[in-house]
Amino acid sequence: MSERLVPDTFTSTYVLKGDGTINPQNTGVNSYDANVDRVIGDHSSNSWTDIQKRNSRKRDVLRTNPGKTGHDLGRTVENDYRVMGDKERSAAETARTLHSEALDRIDRWKKRKKGTAGS
Repeated sequence: MSERLVPDTFTSTYVLKGDGTINPQNTGVNSYDANVDRVIGDHSSNSWTDIQKRNSRKRDVLRTNPGKTGHDLGRTVENDYRVMGDKERSAAETARTLHSEALDRIDRWKKRKKGTAGS
């Protein structure tokens, strides 16, 4: 039962005709288009900031543990990084090897299947 209000700052322009391409067309509402672009840009910026923080923390841990590499790092329950022990590092290396082998087998299977699709 409340009264409808239109924001005073709302501005818009309208495109009466598409540009003839298959590209996304302007919706005609500047505020909406700008907000969608802003959300996508903010998400990207936040994601890269988080990645940079994680990489910086990994470098700090490795700097205090000479001779270790990124393959020696494991995550803690608090989402921090630590150097794994020898047994844990060996298990992680085995898991990486098995994962890589599985991906290779899947790729070869897809290529074989693609080659026989017409028969």
